[in-house]
Amino acid sequence: MKLRSRPEDFIVEEVSRLAPGGRGAPEGPYGLYRLRKRSITTPEAIRRVARAGRIDPGRIRYSGLKDRHAITVQFVTIFGKPVGALEGRGFRLTPVGRSKRAAGPGEIERNSFRLMLRDLAWDEAERASERGEAYSRSGIPNYFDEQRFGSARTTGVFPGELAARGDWEGALRLVIATSSREDSKDVKRRRRMVDEGWGDWPAVKAKLDRSSERSIVTYLGDHPTDFVGAFDRLRESLRTIVLSAFQSLVWNEVLSGVVRARCGEAWTHKGRYDEIAFFAPGNASAGALRGVTIAFPHRATKMRDADAAEAFSRALSRRGLTLDSFRLRGLKKGHFWRGERAALANVTGFSARPPFPDEMNAGRFALELRFSLPPGAYATMFVKAATGG
Repeated sequence: MKLRSRPEDFIVEEVSRLAPGGRGAPEGPYGLYRLRKRSITTPEAIRRVARAGRIDPGRIRYSGLKDRHAITVQFVTIFGKPVGALEGRGFRLTPVGRSKRAAGPGEIERNSFRLMLRDLAWDEAERASERGEAYSRSGIPNYFDEQRFGSARTTGVFPGELAARGDWEGALRLVIATSSREDSKDVKRRRRMVDEGWGDWPAVKAKLDRSSERSIVTYLGDHPTDFVGAFDRLRESLRTIVLSAFQSLVWNEVLSGVVRARCGEAWTHKGRYDEIAFFAPGNASAGALRGVTIAFPHRATKMRDADAAEAFSRALSRRGLTLDSFRLRGLKKGHFWRGERAALANVTGFSARPPFPDEMNAGRFALELRFSLPPGAYATMFVKAATGG
């Protein structure tokens, strides 16, 4: 099975709680805009919008990160005076009204998907359609997918786990001196320089152009052994991503333990970073997950659910960690996020076209799926459930 053979095969549209002001005088201090992007990340689209409109990026807010390898539609707000329509490489911004509130994560009602699965045999396509229908009735385990784990792409090691162990040098080196295939040439070049010159901070600084890596290296030149202080000086968005990736990995392991404990018949998906359990399609015991929430690992975490508490204890023990490991001693700005997430993601609006010949793969078939998920749930997880892995 192939997904994302081209951007048109993965289309996402955000359904937002923000609504344009009524007729007459504009209402609210924020302009509300529809942002359509193709094959770029949401932050990159925002940067391009800001450059094209000569807008201070600090005025622009969005509700969620949308897939890079896709065509996506989402809503953004821009504080202050109206901005006209803008268009540039990979994006189109269209004014739709005014809003009293800025865009933010709480404004997403759901995300609607139209996906094309390719390179399927006829029976595989039919089975995926049937399984998709079954999971649309029960919902799916609300796992994080591998997109969440980008900070471990190259090595499979999570900087957040090293931070929890107190290995600040190792954590920092993974972040600023390790690159992946998806990084730009400039990022790869800078991180290679940092890696090759690790410890010789004045020499590395002299080679680097102005960048976030150079600012960290500059600090280390003055404080050669203060790796926790250097980690504190990472961009807030990057530091948050790094720490939340490890939390999400452990959270997945806890949910998998709950699924195995409660849902009887289960099958396993083995990914690059973890192994997770799905209840069988049509399994009535999936209802045992409804209404269950699981806390993220944090120094003050208390699992209210007994099965989750047992799975969490196993996850920590296997890694040689304790709750106190999540305290991140010495770090002043960063911290592990405290919150919880629903164990089950409800699927709505499911439909599947009958399989049809795949014009991109001779002799094979394609299957188009449409469905909606709550904010934070992964369409790729629904595909894994529907295709059995």
